[in-house]
Amino acid sequence: MRNYVRLARRSVIGVLFAVGLLGCDFGPKFTAKATRATTKDSTTAKIDAKTTTGSIAVSGASTRSNTTIIAEFTCGGQTQQEADERLAKSTLDVTSEPDGTIVIRASFPTPRQNGDGVAAQVTVPILTGATLRTNTGSISVSHADGSIDARTNTGNIKISGCSGEVLARGDTGRIVVSTHTGRVDAATDTGSVAIELTDQSAGTVTGETDTGSVSLSVGPAFNGIITTHTGIGSVKLSGDSSRITRSDLQKHDGVVTIGSGGEESSLHTDTGSIDINVR
Repeated sequence: MRNYVRLARRSVIGVLFAVGLLGCDFGPKFTAKATRATTKDSTTAKIDAKTTTGSIAVSGASTRSNTTIIAEFTCGGQTQQEADERLAKSTLDVTSEPDGTIVIRASFPTPRQNGDGVAAQVTVPILTGATLRTNTGSISVSHADGSIDARTNTGNIKISGCSGEVLARGDTGRIVVSTHTGRVDAATDTGSVAIELTDQSAGTVTGETDTGSVSLSVGPAFNGIITTHTGIGSVKLSGDSSRITRSDLQKHDGVVTIGSGGEESSLHTDTGSIDINVR
């Protein structure tokens, strides 16, 4: 059922993409660029950022005394005047919620041009979580202490040096979660998934992709049951064999128990290999 749902979604996306192409002139003839920056007097914040096209990078552990938002806008046009006018109408809206969340929205005038995009960089002294959305573009988060919800249709997701629960979703692009303490749920349709937990992290982990490899590295604090499945590919287990209390791996699927067992984690790919490393 999972594959049927994804296949249907891909078909819809493909039709919409094709329809969009019919009305598009490939690439703007002219572009205009500008950098917009603002600050918030917040040393501790959760970030809620969204844009339709562009990348979002959020980082904690900043040495600054406030939160800084820098956004590089690019707008396209059929003439330079049109590109300049559209750039002037693009907006960076930054507001603060009563709970301390900083809400960031980058928007562009309609109708959209293929050259439209933004590269947003946010730095926070103490980052307590992030909710990030972009349709086309990459997402990165580092040094957050709190829950992370990151989603992009086309682009890579990278999360590093964070603690808390992670939910990462993509349609096309790889997902990398490194040096993480906490639960991880990462899934993409096309692209690899790589998850590395710290020595102090107990998990649990869900890593899924339709096309691509899945890798997981766990440390001494991880005790659990890992179920695996690959349609086309192999399952490999390596590392500290003394911590592997049960290994029932076939060529394409199986179950691995680490330490005393416990909660279940899952690694799944339709086309690709699965690699588990136990430290």
